Amino acid sequence: MELKEIVAKLISIDSVSGKEKQACIWASNFLSDNGFSVELQEVGKDRWNVFAKKGSPKAIFFGHLDTVPAVSGWTKKPFSVTHEGDRAYGLGTWDMKGAVSAMLYAAQQAKNMGILLTVDEEQEGLGVLNAVQNRKFFDNIKLLVSGEAGNTQTTYAGIGHVGVGRKGWKGYVITKRLEGGHAATSGNDWVEWLYNAVSGPKKSKSRIIIRNFHATSKGFSVPDFAQADIDVIVEPEERDFDFKKEISGLFKLENGSIEEQKAEYPPYSFAKSPEIANVARIVKEFTEPRLIIGDSVADENVFAAKLGIPIAIMGPEGRNEHHADEWVSLKSLNEMAALYKRIADSY
Repeated sequence: MELKEIVAKLISIDSVSGKEKQACIWASNFLSDNGFSVELQEVGKDRWNVFAKKGSPKAIFFGHLDTVPAVSGWTKKPFSVTHEGDRAYGLGTWDMKGAVSAMLYAAQQAKNMGILLTVDEEQEGLGVLNAVQNRKFFDNIKLLVSGEAGNTQTTYAGIGHVGVGRKGWKGYVITKRLEGGHAATSGNDWVEWLYNAVSGPKKSKSRIIIRNFHATSKGFSVPDFAQADIDVIVEPEERDFDFKKEISGLFKLENGSIEEQKAEYPPYSFAKSPEIANVARIVKEFTEPRLIIGDSVADENVFAAKLGIPIAIMGPEGRNEHHADEWVSLKSLNEMAALYKRIADSY
């Protein structure tokens, strides 16, 4: 099956997170037809992770089958591929059915290859949290290859782009009390408090974000109580930093509280791994590699934390993930398919 055909088929299947059934069935049948032994792991009703192996692989290629819903503003049909020059438009073409298609295309020719396709990546990550429980599947595996973009704000993946790590996430819920009072006379200013907190001097390099803020009052009054959800995008070298202490100081929580949310996405880096060095050598057969740390969190954070197997993030070039008119580069897709096969053959 040609790469364009695989992409078109996957895009035609509506697999918005929560209804991945048909995509799971089609992908598992495709892999079975191409000589893979396939195992389905139930994640929820009509939702499965797809585990597949052919031969005796030492590398596992993984991606997710779900997409976000189509937002407003699409000028193309989200569930069919529209070709314009080098671009293939469609919901999930870049995030990440394009990379999955490249893996499946390479799978037709590879003698030794492992593939893992998860669900629910765009929601709670239930797929990856279940996948890491299947430890037997990862026995004797030396490398995981993710087809995500792993991008930063200035890079957009492609053949020379190798993500060697990701920033992580920590979440906190804070509460704060002020005196409150009549809106016309109260000296308390919640806006000033928030501004001073987020602009204050920090000891850490990680990014602190106010994701949600809630404060209400009755009548023409200044609230005396507020609650906020705080996200921290954690740099890999600061995974053990005391953010609870820093946030308490920044937000002056002497008259408040802070609670850390359960985190499944610690930061990581495999920059010094011999396996990453080996991947870089293979990429040099195609182009000069660029090693980066991805700005966002994804399934890779969980795999790194739970399995400790080196991960190379290598996806095709594209744009507009989670936006209207998402697209992937066809040239980049073909390059990635060739690179995936080369890596599979080397393991």
